[in-house]
Amino acid sequence: MMLKKLSLITFLVTLTLGGGIAFAQENPTHLDFKGIPIDGNLESYTSQLNQLGFTTTKVTDDAAMMKGSFAGEDVEVAVYTTSRSKTVYMVVVAFPEQTSWYSIKSDFKKLENNLQVKYGKPTLQRKSFSSPYYEGDGYEMTAIKVDKCNYYTRFTTATGELTLLILKSGQLGLYYVDKINDATYDREKNASIYEDL
Repeated sequence: MMLKKLSLITFLVTLTLGGGIAFAQENPTHLDFKGIPIDGNLESYTSQLNQLGFTTTKVTDDAAMMKGSFAGEDVEVAVYTTSRSKTVYMVVVAFPEQTSWYSIKSDFKKLENNLQVKYGKPTLQRKSFSSPYYEGDGYEMTAIKVDKCNYYTRFTTATGELTLLILKSGQLGLYYVDKINDATYDREKNASIYEDL
């Protein structure tokens, strides 16, 4: 009988705690990358990514460069902090460099579709080239290298923004920007400017 009471109590405690955890996950405060909220200091954040198999390749005062696996690809990841409080506010994923327009466009579309399944309809999109380049002219990769390719898709959530774009380097870039800590980044940056004036 005592065992049944303990089991019932354990079940109720688990249900209550489980419900609280589920609620916290449904209403997060910060955008996350690989399940880790984009917040805290650089050392703590990179340490959590290290536990997921990422290796740190370089650390500066306000950023860390890492390598690891993401969405089935070997990628480079940059973790950025605000200038004063050194709070992590942005994570950037750089996918492997491409040499073919059809490859990079195909990878862009695949990743864009996967993001749409998770985050819903994009809030901003642009897929064009600047003159004299245009899609189908055979010079799309040249346009990318000279920064005349304007391919990006942005997803906005309650906790931040994700932007997928084609970088000048011929790579796909995926930017995760936490809403709260990005506002801190802006405040700290403006404070530095005002002090200089």
